This record gives sequence, C-alpha cells and structure tokens, in this order.
Amino acid sequence: MNEPSLATTPFQLSDTNQFFELSKDPDIRKEYPNMRFENIDEAKQYLEHQIEVTENSKISFFKAIRIVFGGLEPVYTEKNNILVGFISLKKSGAFDQMLAGGFEQTLSYAIKTKYRRKGLMTIALNMTLDAMRQDGYNVLAAIVKSQNSSSIKVLEKCGFTMVRDSHVSLLYVKRITMDEDEFNKVFGL
Repeated sequence: MNEPSLATTPFQLSDTNQFFELSKDPDIRKEYPNMRFENIDEAKQYLEHQIEVTENSKISFFKAIRIVFGGLEPVYTEKNNILVGFISLKKSGAFDQMLAGGFEQTLSYAIKTKYRRKGLMTIALNMTLDAMRQDGYNVLAAIVKSQNSSSIKVLEKCGFTMVRDSHVSLLYVKRITMDEDEFNKVFGL
C-alpha cells in the first residue's frame, strides 16, 4: 500500500459530506462566515456554485486539499481520502479590491485545525503555485489579517512579499511569471 500523499484537486459533488464537516471546524467558521452552513443542503449548494464558477472561469478556482491513501485517483471518496482544507482564487468584492490594492482576484485558503502546524498548507500552496506558473499567471495577491501569524508564515515560506500594511490587514504579493524587474518596479521593491 502506498504512503498517504497530499493533493490539491478540483472539488467534486462527492465531497459534499466531507465539505460540510470541514465547514464545522471552529477556526474555518471564524475566518469564513460565508461557510457557516446550517445543514448539508446549504453546503452542497455552496459547493455546486464553487464548482460551476471554477468550471466557467479562466482565472478563478476552488480546490480541495486532500490527504490521499493508495495513490492518486480520478474520483475521491470518503474511503480513499480525507478532505483537510481548501485553496481558492476568487473575484474580490469592492472592499477586498481596495484592501488588495486593486487586484481583482485574491488567494484564500484554510485547513482544519487538527491538520495545522504540520506544513501541509505550505506544501499545498506551493503545489498550487507550480500549477499557476504552468498556466501562465503573472502575479498573485493575498490579503491576511495582521494578527494571523500562521498564515503570514505560510505566505512568506512560499515566497510572498508584504507590500502594504493597513493595520487591519496585510497585502502580500507573489511574482509568478511576471518579469522580475517589472514586478519590483510596480511594487516598489
């Protein structure tokens, strides 16, 4: 039997039960109020919408972070994986765009409390960045609360640079394929 591995994959409707359980995590509920589902049907509707947005967008995505048993599979079930978190790139609302220095898309992610401080989020984000590099993304922005030291560490380990401190939140950016000199000039680095 293969050792467990970490994978970032598109969500599937078969993830609904695990996604609903993920949404019950107290830390995720605190950070993501839009994921405070009352029942599994609300979780399924949210997941269906995120899957549709991902399928119809050239930029946005909503990916599952999984611990996979027995090798990578085309379909993940509750028997061959544990859904431990998510990572997404989504269109920002007007307020978030202001915080993000005009970026229309911002990165967000979460991992269940019991899987934190194990390096899994750093691995998952690096996997996602590699895929984004292959897909030709130029630059990526992430907004993080200034008191969220764990998330700040993840971003910095993955090569993000803090470019704005609004005292409530911090704006981090990561050069992916953009010319380094142009990146430095644009962000005053």
